[in-house]
Order: sequence, then C-alpha cells, then structure tokens
Amino acid sequence: MKIQTFLIMPQNGMLQGMQPLLGYNDSNGKADRVKETLKRAVRMSFGYGLFVAGVSISFGDKLLAIFTSDEAVIEFGSTCLMFITVTAALKSYCPLITTFYQAVGNARNALIMIAGSVSDKFKKEGCIQMKSKTKFNVTPEVLKTMVNKHFPGEETGSIEELTEGMFNSAYVIRGTGIMKDGIVLKIGPASGTEILTYEQGILRTEVEVYKLLEDRPVKTPRILACDYSHEEIPCDYFFMEYVKGVIWKDCAETISPENRRQLMYELGKCNAAVHSVKGSWFGYIKEDKRFQFRTWGAAFSSMMSDLLEDGRKRNCELPYDEIRDMVKKQEDCLNEIKTPYLVDFDMWAGNVFIDEASHSHITGIIDFERSFFGDPAADLTSAMMLFEDVEQEPDFQKGYSEISERPFLITDGDRIRMNLYQLYMSVILFVESYRYEEEYAAMVKSHVIKGIYQLLEQLKCSGIKVSRDC
Repeated sequence: MKIQTFLIMPQNGMLQGMQPLLGYNDSNGKADRVKETLKRAVRMSFGYGLFVAGVSISFGDKLLAIFTSDEAVIEFGSTCLMFITVTAALKSYCPLITTFYQAVGNARNALIMIAGSVSDKFKKEGCIQMKSKTKFNVTPEVLKTMVNKHFPGEETGSIEELTEGMFNSAYVIRGTGIMKDGIVLKIGPASGTEILTYEQGILRTEVEVYKLLEDRPVKTPRILACDYSHEEIPCDYFFMEYVKGVIWKDCAETISPENRRQLMYELGKCNAAVHSVKGSWFGYIKEDKRFQFRTWGAAFSSMMSDLLEDGRKRNCELPYDEIRDMVKKQEDCLNEIKTPYLVDFDMWAGNVFIDEASHSHITGIIDFERSFFGDPAADLTSAMMLFEDVEQEPDFQKGYSEISERPFLITDGDRIRMNLYQLYMSVILFVESYRYEEEYAAMVKSHVIKGIYQLLEQLKCSGIKVSRDC
C-alpha cells in the first residue's frame, strides 16, 4: 500500500493542479479552455498510469524487496501490485471526472462518482453493502412471518437483499402465487432511529404517492400491502410489485444515441405525469400540519430551516447564516409558484428502470419517498446521471409538452429557484452523511461543501440587481 501510494502521488498532483484551472475557466465562460485542460489531463493521467503499471510489472519484486526479504511475500506482493496498478491506470478517468464535476460546481455528479468508487472498494473488501445507520435488516424467519401475515397460504422461496439503497432496507422475495415473478419488501428505519426531520414517516409518503399516480401515465409498481402496526418489526413496511428491467445507471454507457433520445422523450412524459398531480398544500406529504403551508416560499423556508437545524444538532460545518439569508432574499421569487404540484425530487438514473433487451423504453420508476408538493422545476435539478441541462434536451421537452399540453419553458425565475433546489439537495447530502461510514462521509462532505459555496455565489449574482462582486 505504501508503494502504491508513493507511485500515484504525481497523479494526485495532476488532479490538484487541474482543478483550479477548470474552475477559473468555467466560471469565466471559457468552454474551449475547459475542454483543452480536461483533454490534456486525461492524456497525462492515463499516460502516467501506464508508466506506473509498467514499473510495477518490471520492477515490482525489487521494490518489495526494499521492505522485506521474505520471498513468498515478495512473489505474492508483486503480483498484487501489478494488478492494482494496471487497474488504477485503466480506471484513471474516475478521479478525473470527479475532479471535473467538483471544479465546475456539480456536487451531485461528483458525489455519485465518489459513491461508485467507494462502493467498489467496499465490495472488494468483502462488505455486503454500504452501511447506513438507518437500515433495519430482518432474518429470513421474521421475513417469512411478515409474508404469511399478508399473503396467507403462499410459500416463500428465495430471498434476495437489495443492497444499493442508502436509507431503507429492501428484499426481493420469490415463491408461489403472487410471489411467482417476485415481489419487493421495503422496510423503513426502526422507531427511535436517528433520522432527519423531513425523513419522519417518509415510507408512508412513498405509499401515498404511488396511490396518487395510479391513474397517471407513468409506470410505477403497484402496492400489494402496507403495514404500519410495528407488530412483527418496529418499522413501517410495504410490499410492492417487482419492476422488470435494468437500472438506467447500470447500463448508461451501452445506450445508443437513438435509444437515449427515445428514453429522454419517455422520461419527459413521466415527469409531466408526476407534475400533473395537484396538492392541497405546499410542503412535504405528511399528515402533520407543521409540514403543510399556504405558500411555496413559506414551505421551502421551513424545509431548509429544518435541515439546517438538523445540521446544527450534528455539528455540521455549514454557512448557516448565508444559506438562511439567501432563502429569505429569494422568498418573493419562490412565491411566484402559486399552485402546489407533486415533485418526486429523486428521479435520478438509479431509480429509473429500462427494458433489458433494447434499452429503449422505461419499464418503471421507483422511490417516491422524498416527494413533496411544490415547484415542478425542482425535479429538473435532481435528475443525476440522466441529463446535465434540461434546456439542452429537446426530446425530454417534447415528451413533457405532450403530457402537460403546454410549451416547455424555463424562465430566469426558474433558474434562480433551481439553484435554490440544488442548494437544498447539497445541504441534504452534507447533513445526512452522519449515518455513513467515516471514510465515505468525509469524502462526501469535502466535495459537497465546495458546491454549496459555489451555489451561494451564483445565487448572490442572481436577479435584476447585480452586485459589484459579480
């Protein structure tokens, strides 16, 4: 490990040197220089990676001999070093892309690159899943009891845990009758588990949203049973249909340009279908009246205030006053939204399924637990790994307009509000890191905080009155 760290130090230096160049040129609108910097960094990083791999293959045994005289250790270690450095060379694009997103202020995409890298690391070390303090796992015996309660007479066969989620536990269950093609059991955190304020009862929110979308032209799984009694386990849980297909993010690189256009068209239709649902209040979809508001400005201010208070309780180092002042400053802009519509706020590539054979059609959309009634434009900022800029997605716009029956238009006010929603999502990512393992949490916070400051700066320069600092 010491040898590997020493060998890749120059590569890390390249990344650190690239970041300010990318950030400066991007902030000044010099796209050509951004592209040229990225191209040169890719060539240099990959070239150096190959050089290191060559050194490891040719002189790995001699390098290890500096630290030990045990021939068995040298033989085994040199083989390991060879595989590690060759793999690092081939995957050198990962830290490059992460650094690029970080430099241009795209915290969400930087985060997903980190998550993928850390997830791979944990899998290689033999971990079953990314550990989260909110997940409640059940034994097969208890799970079968839960199945028998809601589907008496059916026989449980295989049970497979779905490990990608970061908040709830989920299992695919196969057996007889209704379980023949598989059903999904989703379990929320146990009572008393430390969660954020807005996360209270969000599994019930998801069930409610699935019901709201039953008669809309968007493919969602059917709820088969839900249980909030806490009799078998101290958690809310529900059973739903198994969604066939593959997750968009897992096959994104193999989707052809033609198929992507079709998928974006269908995604636009799905988003518009979600946004066709009107709410009776602004805010999160909960029975508790403290989450319900008459105006969008009041609702969003409360959402952010709750989140900031959650951060204070966990000693998060955030620019609290700046964030609160910025939301207050933009309250009139937020109040331009007069009608509360359903917002998913989690429709990213990890929650969209597409057909496995052709990768050309959406087969289902899941995970509506973070939904609220508010501004539909918020969904255009949370589509991680689906698109960067919705204004550059004509097929999405076409599909959206067909369902909404009105032209797709993004105004200056929308852009200001979308920055606020990105800020809100970034603060969520920062504050919720308390429940993850220390290494992952540290990387999340170090990347997200930079995006938070960049968004604050962009918002500072938003609106009709432009300050001298802009």
